[in-house]
Amino acid sequence: MDAESLVGVVNERCGYGLTLVGEAEHGETSGAVYVRWPGGREGVITRTNRPLERMQQTAEVMDSLHGRGLPVPRQEPVQLDDGYWRVLVLQERLPGSPPKVANAAVIEAMLAMSEHFTDALADRPDVPRRPLWLQRGSPDYPRHDLLAGYDARTRRMLDLIREVGHDGPDELAGDDLVHPDYTPPNVLFDRGGQISGIVDWNGGVARGDRCFALVGLRADLTLGAWMQATNPQVHQEAIDRLDEYLTRVLDPTLMRRYWAHCTLHRLHWTITFNDAEAIAMGIRLGNLYLR
Repeated sequence: MDAESLVGVVNERCGYGLTLVGEAEHGETSGAVYVRWPGGREGVITRTNRPLERMQQTAEVMDSLHGRGLPVPRQEPVQLDDGYWRVLVLQERLPGSPPKVANAAVIEAMLAMSEHFTDALADRPDVPRRPLWLQRGSPDYPRHDLLAGYDARTRRMLDLIREVGHDGPDELAGDDLVHPDYTPPNVLFDRGGQISGIVDWNGGVARGDRCFALVGLRADLTLGAWMQATNPQVHQEAIDRLDEYLTRVLDPTLMRRYWAHCTLHRLHWTITFNDAEAIAMGIRLGNLYLR
C-alpha cells in the first residue's frame, strides 16, 4: 500500500482530513509517512503487525509517559489488516533527527534517558513482560526450528542459546519501560545534542528490565561496527562507553541471557531471508558472549 493510500485509510476511518507531506528518508521497515492536520500540526503514520489491542495499550502508556515529561510521541492506532500489516499508527511528529554517527556523546545521552525508564511501568501490571524465547521458540518470531533446520553452525548456536536459557526464567523481570528497538535511528536529537524524541514503538511497549534494550543496543552497535557502510557510523568510543556502563549495572548472567536473545533474534531474521553473509555475522555475534 503506497503513502497516499495509507493516508486515505486514516482519513476514511478517523475523519481527520490529513494531507500527505512526504516519506521518511530514515527509519525501519515500517515506512514512516509524514502528514499534516488541517490546522498545521504535523504527524507521522507507520505500520505494525502487532494486534490492535496491543497498540491501544501502547498508546495509553505513551500518553502517560508524555504527561510525565518524557519525549515520546502521543499516538493512535488505526485498524488496517493489509496482509502482514495489521495496524496503522498515527502519531505526532517530534522535533529533531537521528544522529549521523553513533559516538560516545550519543550513547551517553541514551544511557541517561534510559535511567528514566526505571520502574516507569510499576503502575501498569497489565503491560506484558518481554519474553526471551530461550527455552522454546515463539510460534511466530523468533522460532527455534529455523536455526535447527538451517545448518550445523546454527544448530550449535541454538544449543548454546537453549543452554543459557536453563539459567533462569524465560521472561524479563522488573517494572521498567522496555523499548522494542532502542537504537540510534529511533532516537531524535535537537541541534544542541539533547534527545528530543524516542520513536518507533511499533513493536509494542513491554515491561521488564530496561538493560535488556541496552544489550540490544550493544548488539546493534557491534553489527554496525562490522558493517561500516550502514548509517549511522559506529565509533569504538560508543561501544566502550556502553560496555563500561553495562559492566557496572548488569549482572553477567543476565548479560549472557539477553545476548542469547539478541543472537536468536538476529539469526531468525537472517535465515528468513537466506542471507549467508548476515547469517555468518549472526553466528559471530553469538560467539562474543555465548562461547
